[in-house]
Amino acid sequence: MCRALPSERDIHSIGKLRRLRFLLRRATKRSWKWRAVIPSDAESLRPAWVVLLEYRVLWYAPLDTMFLIAVSSLAVVAGLDVTNEALCRGCSAAVVVLLALQVGVLCAWRPYTTTL
Repeated sequence: MCRALPSERDIHSIGKLRRLRFLLRRATKRSWKWRAVIPSDAESLRPAWVVLLEYRVLWYAPLDTMFLIAVSSLAVVAGLDVTNEALCRGCSAAVVVLLALQVGVLCAWRPYTTTL
């Protein structure tokens, strides 16, 4: 009788995939959830539900939007004059600083309802 068995390498890769799947599930599990204090107010939260599912602290939503607008604006400005190398480098440096600030805000306040 013959039977196919996974090779030793396949066994290790299956274990790694399970661990990766576990870590992804844990990272994307919502650790915060908004609830209406008064049950009758739950219907009034429906228009804001997308924002409430994503953000744990509501002040971060407009801040995130401002970061995105600033970075995209700097990217456009950097590409306006292709002969001006200083403009491109300055805008690129400003983008790096803005994104570093955003990472700092993310680490300090953890504004999302999930880890990722």
